[in-house]
Amino acid sequence: MMRGTQAMRINRLLLAALPLAISSQSQAQQTLEEVVVTAQKRAQSVQDIGVTVSAFNGEQVKDMNLSSPKDLATFTPGLSTANATSGGTPIFAIRGIGLDDFNINNNSGVGVYTDEVFASSPALLSGQLFDIERVEVLKGPQGTLYGKNTTGGAINFISNKPTDEFEAGITLGYGNWRTSSANGFVSGALSEDVRGRFAFDYEKSDQGWQQDIDTGREFGLVDRFAARGLLAFDINERLSGLLNIHLSKDDSTPESPQSTGGPFAPAGFDIATGTEAPDKVRVGDLNVMRDEQGVGSSLNLQYEFDSFTLTSITAWDDYERKVVDNLDGDPFPTFDFFQDSQVTQYSQEFRVNSDATDNFSWVAGISFSNDEITVRDISDSAVPFGVFPNRSRAAADYVQETDSFGAFIHTETDLSDELHLSVGLRYSRDERSFNGNTIDVDGNVIFTTPGAEVARLNDSRTESDFSYRVGLDYDFNDNTLLYANVATGYKTGVFYGSPALAQEVWGYTNPEEVFSYEIGFKSDLLDQTLRLNAAYFHYDYDNRQSLLLGATPDNIFIVTLDNIPESEIDGAEVELEWLPLEGLDIRAGISYLDAEVTVPPSSLRGLTLFTPVTPGTTLAQAPEWSYNLAMAYRWNLSDELYARAFASFSRVEEQAAALADPNGIYGPINNSSARLSIGSESDNWEVSLWGKNLADSRDVTYSAANFYAGAQYYRQQPRSYGVELSFNFY
Repeated sequence: MMRGTQAMRINRLLLAALPLAISSQSQAQQTLEEVVVTAQKRAQSVQDIGVTVSAFNGEQVKDMNLSSPKDLATFTPGLSTANATSGGTPIFAIRGIGLDDFNINNNSGVGVYTDEVFASSPALLSGQLFDIERVEVLKGPQGTLYGKNTTGGAINFISNKPTDEFEAGITLGYGNWRTSSANGFVSGALSEDVRGRFAFDYEKSDQGWQQDIDTGREFGLVDRFAARGLLAFDINERLSGLLNIHLSKDDSTPESPQSTGGPFAPAGFDIATGTEAPDKVRVGDLNVMRDEQGVGSSLNLQYEFDSFTLTSITAWDDYERKVVDNLDGDPFPTFDFFQDSQVTQYSQEFRVNSDATDNFSWVAGISFSNDEITVRDISDSAVPFGVFPNRSRAAADYVQETDSFGAFIHTETDLSDELHLSVGLRYSRDERSFNGNTIDVDGNVIFTTPGAEVARLNDSRTESDFSYRVGLDYDFNDNTLLYANVATGYKTGVFYGSPALAQEVWGYTNPEEVFSYEIGFKSDLLDQTLRLNAAYFHYDYDNRQSLLLGATPDNIFIVTLDNIPESEIDGAEVELEWLPLEGLDIRAGISYLDAEVTVPPSSLRGLTLFTPVTPGTTLAQAPEWSYNLAMAYRWNLSDELYARAFASFSRVEEQAAALADPNGIYGPINNSSARLSIGSESDNWEVSLWGKNLADSRDVTYSAANFYAGAQYYRQQPRSYGVELSFNFY
């Protein structure tokens, strides 16, 4: 149970925003808009469902200047994100549940969906944030409607759909580091029964924001493009469809981390990048690069019967990724990674939604998916100064294949005019196979002949799980909803995918499970000018999959995945949106987490833990406190012109990248941004000035142990700014 002092802190947190609700005497003329989400597989007001959801519309995404999915954490209490490698592997965690592995064959405990299609690998998370209708962040286990790998929650990206009337728009931008950008769309009817929409996003910089202090080379250059084509069609009065074809390409030059020496650094070794200047790095002659490209499609068909709707979603994606990464942040060939991989996934879902009746509705379905990940990774572990006189490279070649099946049902019943019951159940079955080996390329990893096999694994596992959710919602009055949920979640088992320096590194990590309790309320107050939502939750977290450090009997330092037997998470969140006067919109959020190990592992697959994990150890990606505040104000300059100002600030307190890694502690992280726009009341044009990291913070955004038991870490990109000019055509 939670300690008394912590309970008092959470009670104060839940009540912290209430004075705003009872003290304001504002007579604001505007009211808050209804936010419609599809969090429960059908359109509902976010204030009418007993699920904690943070939602953002397209205009808010533009205001916040989100350039990648990981930027969402700046505006979402309880969500933590990071790029764990220079290659840009995104890591998501909601309420302390996520992923602290950086290999593309693993999945986060946060399921990410684009237009209802699940991303089976972090590699598939490029290019979502353009031409967006809405982003939904669902918090807490979503194992019934969304299935596997949603122990922490789910994130939905929903694209703008084709329109009946013609409309088009283009935005051109220019920023520091000689960065040019363009994004746009065109939409409208192609015939009486067919509508189309094409959207694209392009960004390229001619100057890197980092510079090598030895060679003058530049890093952190951007060169990426993404496009999406949508075709909506009506076959007859009952049958309609939506075809989605999308592609992306990324030829950017990755940023480099910085690094400090450690106790195992050779005598006289000085990495010399332990600096607070984020734009100063040392990479040496390594040709860091990124060559990534993806293509995919989905077909959403809907047939409307008299009393229910049948939906079929068929999707296919293929992504190829080549990255050379200076992972350890020093100019020597230690922990340099050469990654060449391909991800192919296919999925099929059939779903039946009942037509809502006065007191009962339901949704049921089945899903199938297959994904195959082919990997060739080389890790260069050479140490200079004669410790290993030659290069010491380990190369991993493997194929991982996963077949998944799911069947689910979710019901909502009105027990009375005020009391509502929701019940969900899902069966999941996953079969995952792994076949590959690691070789000692140069004969210096384990001091044997070149090409010797260090590790081999040919294994397959089958897991099944029943997830459930039971919730009660109570309409306290027309504007206040009280809710309570009990839910479970399941994350599939996984094989560790990095090159193995010992046989014990490769093996199977068992599935993780979460059992959660949550209570909360949602309210629209002050004549619907103040929206105040809050929740308290408790998780029993079993077999968390965690990155751990260990050592073999031959004193080889290893990193691999293993399970943490038992953990607990207690926390609370408050979100507020307020319209205190005409044109002014204020959003704020605060999150508290107490996430710790209760039963630690005694060993690492039978090997010695490099740093023991003890009861009370804080879980990775679980900052105790996080805060965010955003304000937007729009006013008329004349009958034909308006102005709009937006400003935001967020702070995430200290957190850990991995368990029991003293070099994996980073934060706090402070972010500030602003945007000032002037446009025509007819919405034909708009010009904007924007800035990110306005305070020019140099906070560490991710950190981990390096080869010498020192730290390799990333700092915030320095202050950036630019101008945008938008035109709309109707």
